[in-house]
Amino acid sequence: MNAGTGKLAGQRLIFYNDAKGFGGHEIQALHALRWMLREGAEVSCYYRAGNEAHQAALMNASDLGTLKMHPLELPAIRFHRPFHLFHPELVRSLAGRFQEENHTAAFIAQGNLEISAPGALAAKQAGIPCLSYIPITHRFVELGINKPRRRDLFNGYLATVPDRWLTISEAMRERLRQRGARQPIDLIPNCITLTESPDKRAARRALGLPEDACVLGMAGRLDRIQKGTNVFLDALAGFSADHPIRQAWILLLGDGPEKEGMLTNLKKQGWEGRILWQPWTDTPERIYPAFDLLVMPSRFEGLPITMQEALVCGVPIAASNVDGLGEFLPSEWTCPRNNPEALRELLESFAQNSAAYCAPLPSLAEHVRREHNREAFEETLADSLHNLLAQKGIAD
Repeated sequence: MNAGTGKLAGQRLIFYNDAKGFGGHEIQALHALRWMLREGAEVSCYYRAGNEAHQAALMNASDLGTLKMHPLELPAIRFHRPFHLFHPELVRSLAGRFQEENHTAAFIAQGNLEISAPGALAAKQAGIPCLSYIPITHRFVELGINKPRRRDLFNGYLATVPDRWLTISEAMRERLRQRGARQPIDLIPNCITLTESPDKRAARRALGLPEDACVLGMAGRLDRIQKGTNVFLDALAGFSADHPIRQAWILLLGDGPEKEGMLTNLKKQGWEGRILWQPWTDTPERIYPAFDLLVMPSRFEGLPITMQEALVCGVPIAASNVDGLGEFLPSEWTCPRNNPEALRELLESFAQNSAAYCAPLPSLAEHVRREHNREAFEETLADSLHNLLAQKGIAD
């Protein structure tokens, strides 16, 4: 589609994402941006200056249509209510910029309630219909961050700001309701767009892994607070020296604050010579098939893209039964969070009879292909935007 054609021809939309990093939610939000451009919308894109990975990804979408880039210099905001009370000029300035081009609606990519909140507040002040897309709706006391109770106190009101929410699971919708959201909340599937068929032999050959080895590990952001890297390490440490799983290879795909610590810990546990780390890649489907088992002992989640991509690539999961992991995976693949002993039992179950463990895999992979693809994502997004405009009395 080009400007002048498509479902959104003639519409001017705001795309706002002031995230400091670049991860799964930013990638999913970019699918929304590309859809807007393909459908003929003129898009004003507001993003945090200095986030080079995000800026590069945004620029890659610019050949799809009319995209105006607006980098923002933004202060660090920990407590939104008092900050905006004493510094109203930030939202006022953004609202003024939003009003200059007669925008139809705003799409706000919020990784959590705090991320991109100025964009939602500015859209509200400017009277522009606002659709916010959020994967993590937990209270801050659940997230292991600084001053969580004060942040819940001063930032909880942000759940009431957008005119309509998009989130990714029933658990996340319920948490938004618990935080005071009374506006419509739509569920949107992930947009899983892997392009290659899984090939275990080719993946292992490229990585230098033995074709007949058992390979297990983690993928994505390697961090302790959310992803539970320490739980995985503690589970491995509990296996005796003569246990068959001690012959496995450990594959770590991705980066994060715990990467070096994990590698050091694994060597101390006796895995040296059978540890492989790979940086994250834009084509993870070339690496996922090398895993026999992907371990995800998270403390909290949305609906992990890594989980769904691995399933499509034929890889079973051992995970904590939290949020989207617990919703999506069979109970025999999950265990209580923060519980290395329970995770060890899952690994033991896989080691004893991997064929039986993998029995649910084909139907789960097919579910991802059928329900979490680009077509389903874009259809839900189109319906949600249409309903937002109808809700505000605007014909789209």
